[in-house]
Amino acid sequence: MNINDRSWDAFTEEYALTYLHDADRCLPHKLADFAFSSFENPRVLDIGCGNARFYDILKESGKNFTYCGLEASTSLFEAANKIHSGSSNFEVRNVDFAYDGCDILDDSFDIAVMMHVFEISSSPERLFSIAQRASKIIAVIWYEYPRFDFTEIEIKEFVNHENASNGLVTPYLRVKYSRSYLEFLECKHSLKTLGTCSISEKDVLKIYQRKHEK
Repeated sequence: MNINDRSWDAFTEEYALTYLHDADRCLPHKLADFAFSSFENPRVLDIGCGNARFYDILKESGKNFTYCGLEASTSLFEAANKIHSGSSNFEVRNVDFAYDGCDILDDSFDIAVMMHVFEISSSPERLFSIAQRASKIIAVIWYEYPRFDFTEIEIKEFVNHENASNGLVTPYLRVKYSRSYLEFLECKHSLKTLGTCSISEKDVLKIYQRKHEK
């Protein structure tokens, strides 16, 4: 188990249930609006879904959709299941992204979304590969948009993690990607940009389409 796996599995049950539910919702709401304006009954794949807070945003619309979340953290996966148990249009899977063990069928979703996961992922290329296989449309919400000259990797620690009061150290990976690395990812996965929306130079939503699609 690597440092990322240990970190994201270290959440207590209570913390996992509330994690990021007070985060800014501006860009997730814009992404939800795009999904509903593009598809009558969107099939949404949420890669690195955490406790599935994006499901709540989709549900607020009152419109029809189906949702599948993929999450590597067992504690966040269990929280998502607990929060949304009994919802007929909801599914979440506990997966190991390192081995791409997601068993996603080609084009089985209308849109694949990834929100604030690249900066803490050990392999963004794998995430893009899963998204590209799953859907013709891919949406990414960056917490730290690639705007730097060089890619830098940091090891940080949760400062508001309740486990810290019990003496548990919870380090996690944080990556600041360069502009050229984002261009590499877009080229490797044959993606063209359909739209971009931002609320700051850091917080950016990009929506892609595979280049061979019309």
